[in-house]
Amino acid sequence: MDRRELLGFLGAGAAGLVALDAGATPPPHDNGRDGAHDACLKACRDCASVCEEAFRHGLKLLEQGKKGAADAVRLALDCAEFCALSAKLIARQGELTAEACAACADACKRCGDECARSDDAVLKACAEACRRCERTCREMAKAVPHAHHG
Repeated sequence: MDRRELLGFLGAGAAGLVALDAGATPPPHDNGRDGAHDACLKACRDCASVCEEAFRHGLKLLEQGKKGAADAVRLALDCAEFCALSAKLIARQGELTAEACAACADACKRCGDECARSDDAVLKACAEACRRCERTCREMAKAVPHAHHG
């Protein structure tokens, strides 16, 4: 990995952290959401945080010359973005929540599969968080109405 590529990863990671932090404010207690929404919101927030950690950890692995983590690093950063977006839409009960959750579930599946290939404990934890988020997002995508185009 050359210096330019590493700087690109770092810049994208910093932007992700800012976006994640912006969506981290807990919702008010009387929010009109049911338990499934709250469970998915928590899983998305948790997964985004764990994926950001896996991204940072993966960068260290890459710096040490462990190139096998490159795909996991890229996917963890992308997955964190999907999770953060889904959490924001769930929190505000956005019209595109179902679509975001369906995409998030797919991102979590890919990231979880890649991180599970590693024997690294941080990447294994990322895989587990992705599996939990994938399950709740698939349920959410089925439970909330899809936006009508028209």
